[in-house]
Amino acid sequence: MSSSAWRPLLREPSTWVWAVLMAATIVSTWGFSQHGVPARLGTVGVFLLAAFKVRLVLLHFMALRHAPLLPRLAFEAWLLVVTAVILVAYLQPIQCGAEQADPALSVWSVEGAAAHAGPVQKQQFGSAGDVCRLIVW
Repeated sequence: MSSSAWRPLLREPSTWVWAVLMAATIVSTWGFSQHGVPARLGTVGVFLLAAFKVRLVLLHFMALRHAPLLPRLAFEAWLLVVTAVILVAYLQPIQCGAEQADPALSVWSVEGAAAHAGPVQKQQFGSAGDVCRLIVW
């Protein structure tokens, strides 16, 4: 393909939006997975880049950029609220409650590995703290 064939493509805004989406994908998959990036920072970065990418796709490839004001504002508000709720839920520390035994704190698990498949058993945890430690771990 000659260089003159690329020129009309490079004039299209969708080509540049696509290039930004690809760069954001590279940053989120490679950049945030490096050993020097803390897990929480990487996760928040991935969520924020995902929201940015959703906005670009909906504005440029689904023509929301040219939509009437009310639907566009509804979309912008929806994206902001959903992103904020996900990030707040992720960043909130897990609140471990009372330490007394609770019969509702049980988990179904499959005992055994491929070498010796065991029966499905119900495991009882002694306290809410055990469940919190399990979740945090």
